[in-house]
Amino acid sequence: MQSIGSKVIVRRLLFFLTFISLLGLPASIRVVEIQEIQTEDFFVIEKGQGINAIIDNLKNQNNNKFLPLLKVKFLFESKNIIPGRYEIKPGMTYIELFEDIFEGNLQQFRFTIIEGTVAKDALSKLEEIIKNNNLNFQISSKTKEIFSNESLILPDTYFFTDRKQLERLMINQQIRLNNILKRLWKEKPKENPLKNINEALVLASIVEREAAVEWEREQIASVFLSRIRDGWRLDADPTLIYGYYGDFSKKITKDNLKAVKGDNNPFNTYKVKGLPPRPICYPSLSSIEAVIMSSPGEYFFFVAKGDGTHVFSKTLDEHNIAVNNR
Repeated sequence: MQSIGSKVIVRRLLFFLTFISLLGLPASIRVVEIQEIQTEDFFVIEKGQGINAIIDNLKNQNNNKFLPLLKVKFLFESKNIIPGRYEIKPGMTYIELFEDIFEGNLQQFRFTIIEGTVAKDALSKLEEIIKNNNLNFQISSKTKEIFSNESLILPDTYFFTDRKQLERLMINQQIRLNNILKRLWKEKPKENPLKNINEALVLASIVEREAAVEWEREQIASVFLSRIRDGWRLDADPTLIYGYYGDFSKKITKDNLKAVKGDNNPFNTYKVKGLPPRPICYPSLSSIEAVIMSSPGEYFFFVAKGDGTHVFSKTLDEHNIAVNNR
């Protein structure tokens, strides 16, 4: 049985709508709906704001005295309005904006971490995105921690709307990578000499910088695994560059190559045996899979041919010939 209070509300609503229709306002509402928004690139809804406050803010920002008419359309709709920043695209109408608001389609910002790059550059890029889009927040300490190392998340394209979502996204991606690593590690061949997941990430970062073509990742990984198994130095140029510059923005010249190779830098794999202390770049999932799922092979050397591929050799004599024939 319908309550007396409910009947009163329904009668009042019907009376109100009838009154509005007699005034001919529905047509006016439609005119306002299809008008293009003349304002900035975005519209912000604060927490706790309802439809009245939203329309009043739009009215003030756009100097449009007819906008309050939209309250007639939306005032009686029970919508869960999500606070945040909504993008106003070129040519966007008021009805299109309200569709985004009612569906919670907050403006998203694109952030890409590229394979083979370093963490400090990724963090700088993220800070630049926040600054250029006038986002009113600072990167949280938890998020910054994830950019303290080159292998805490996978290189990929990420989308976020605000500070909290960015933090949640980065933490979830860290968990995702950890789960992937645990799964792969269980499948590692017995003859693979890597001792733990951190070693795998370090070697994967070296393979990422050495491999220019996808199909050579496993072969290059196999070469380094052979050297690790037999106690050789890795002799990897990318580790020299990272240890010398802290990134890959420059190349080591022939003039300083000899001095760098003689340095006791922990990333100098020409002098220090074993793996560097931490990854030198963001390794792709392909490189991670290559180093964990591969085994030592018959090749111990490789040299670039100049077209992105390499010549692989079993002995030093074969390698020297390949180097001279480049």
